[in-house]
Amino acid sequence: MKEAVLIIILIALFVSGYFLMKKIDFFMDDNLKKIEKETKKAEHSFIVLTKELTDEEVATEIKQFRNKHGKYDVIIFTNHFANQNSDDFEIKK
Repeated sequence: MKEAVLIIILIALFVSGYFLMKKIDFFMDDNLKKIEKETKKAEHSFIVLTKELTDEEVATEIKQFRNKHGKYDVIIFTNHFANQNSDDFEIKK
């Protein structure tokens, strides 16, 4: 008798777990689709300023970027470490 009750309880747990996992799977799939849709809408927000550009061209690129992405800050960084020997390391503020 105890074995029959145990088997029935285990079957009930497996069936309820199956349906619970189906609902979680549906929820996760729906979430993933929404995230992918938002990611496709987002456009890249970076520009590359090479040393071949003049000062006026750099200023124009930055101004166009600010007009297009007005609510964001513009942060300019360089790959200084890739172009310099590690022995000549110096931090400038």
